[in-house]
Amino acid sequence: MSYFDLEQLNFRYPNQKTGGIEDFSMSIDKGEIVALLGKSGSGKSTILRLISGLETPKSGTLRVNQKIIFDHNINLAPQERGIGMIFQDYSLFPHLTVLQNVMFGVSRKGKKEREKKAMDILAMVQLQEHARKYPQECSGGQQQRIAIARALAAEPNILLLDEPFSNLDEELKKSVREEIKDLLKKCNITAILVTHDKGDVGAVADRVLHIA
Repeated sequence: MSYFDLEQLNFRYPNQKTGGIEDFSMSIDKGEIVALLGKSGSGKSTILRLISGLETPKSGTLRVNQKIIFDHNINLAPQERGIGMIFQDYSLFPHLTVLQNVMFGVSRKGKKEREKKAMDILAMVQLQEHARKYPQECSGGQQQRIAIARALAAEPNILLLDEPFSNLDEELKKSVREEIKDLLKKCNITAILVTHDKGDVGAVADRVLHIA
């Protein structure tokens, strides 16, 4: 059995007469980075929302590390699934410093422990010198690394990335792709990347699934 298994997933939005997700299945090994490649409207971002619990499938089974998080009897809340998600706009808190943003992802620890762990993760993404800045004072590439750091602070079982490079210019995109892949591999993070850009796939993913 794989580390992550999605079996026969079905979903359609209300008033959606055609399309949707039909009998979609995929499996991912621990530490593997898989890209979902497809055009806008193909349903690839919807698949991430179903995995994270932001939408509820009509039917199917979702399993992470041999634990069922969704089937006909079980539907764990998003915060109970152990899944991190990074959106296209990064969703950082502008009123919190970089350090505080990352600390937000650390749970069930005292303030000093949370701060130490957050600083350790910021060092990992080479942003410790920016800890006291606010996100808007950082570059686009740095903001993305802050979002990654915050997600990793929660120690997710799997990390979902929804078009994470689309807001970066082409030159910056090349270096950030490499940095993100190196970080995910260093931390042995299992990840699903949604993109419409074949360049993202070639630079980051171990494997690609085409979504029609």
